[in-house]
Amino acid sequence: MSTDESIAEVIALLAEERPGWLVVLRACCVVARGAQVLGLGFAGSWVRQQLEEWGAPDTIWFPGLTLLEARGLITTVPKTGGKLHYVMPHRTEIEDALVSLGGAYKL
Repeated sequence: MSTDESIAEVIALLAEERPGWLVVLRACCVVARGAQVLGLGFAGSWVRQQLEEWGAPDTIWFPGLTLLEARGLITTVPKTGGKLHYVMPHRTEIEDALVSLGGAYKL
């Protein structure tokens, strides 16, 4: 995300270019909210578990969360053991943008 782009603009572009990723972004928000309460980052596998709990179709596949990271919606933080976790520093703004899209993306 460039400094000239707002989070809402980035999400609108994501909705246009990769609409299947909006449900993944929504799952990230839910997982990040829970992790943030504990002062933690979250793992990509937790996002997959959230999608499975929602009964997301098996056709939703994502090779990690690098697309969302590349767009500045999440960032990585190191975790012990050499693994990475994600954080969502602008979660509330992302949630607001998803709500403005309406439909299934309301949180």
